[in-house]
Amino acid sequence: MQIDPTADLGSSMRRARLAAGLGLREVARRAGTSHATLNAYETNRKVPSIHTFVRILHACRYTVDVSLTPTDTD
Repeated sequence: MQIDPTADLGSSMRRARLAAGLGLREVARRAGTSHATLNAYETNRKVPSIHTFVRILHACRYTVDVSLTPTDTD
């Protein structure tokens, strides 16, 4: 699954969880967080750190691949 960089993190986490066929509580347990916190991330009431975001995606059996590209600076 590719994550649209213009999409919010919450919907990306939710899509990954649902695509993996996992429930909120199971992903929270695997990621070492509470289901309430995970729900807050998925509904954009809280923003996870990049470390937490990666941990949640790993719990959903996804890896994170980041590509950095320099911008054109005129």
